Amino acid sequence: MGGGSSSQAYGSVDATCQTPQNPNAGLPAWQWQGLVVIKNEGDSANVHVFLFTQDSVYDKGVQVFSEPVWGNWDIQGQSAFNSDGSMFATTSHGNSTGLIFISEFDRCHGILSNPNVIQIPLNSEHNPNDTSMKERLSMGLCFSPNGRFLYITSAANIYQYDLLEDSLRYIHGLDTTYLPFTSYTNAYLARIKRFTLVIIMEPVNK
Repeated sequence: MGGGSSSQAYGSVDATCQTPQNPNAGLPAWQWQGLVVIKNEGDSANVHVFLFTQDSVYDKGVQVFSEPVWGNWDIQGQSAFNSDGSMFATTSHGNSTGLIFISEFDRCHGILSNPNVIQIPLNSEHNPNDTSMKERLSMGLCFSPNGRFLYITSAANIYQYDLLEDSLRYIHGLDTTYLPFTSYTNAYLARIKRFTLVIIMEPVNK
């Protein structure tokens, strides 16, 4: 696979492409019920497709795309399908490009098509010590329940992309401040049995 891109997505292949009379007629064997795993290749825009069945794993090949190229480091990222498995999206902060790859996914043939690459803008890091600092380290994404919107998180900001209107909207930035933490030199105790959860209210609306 090369590199260290940590982004992959999982989706099921079911009987939606088959007929009750002859469920496997004219269809490749890999279209039978199973779990599809899509994995980005490190330092490349290529996408690997695998099919997991009850007793086997099948390498279904590589699809070649021109962008985004994530970089060859062990980088953070996320991939996701929408709720019906018809759309796929992936992003990573590799190369700090802020690029998001979106495509249609054919559940009958396991093929990504009609790719679209968007880019989040440089935006504030919300660093009180230097308000001029900006970032676009896209690291996470998630489709809305109705599949119309794609929510994208960077290191310090959240965006909403409208797949229907092909428009990107800024949602929110950090509402807190940075901790005075420097790598490998300071340590802080965390609150035990506590966590922070951020909820997007009405995710199917602008």
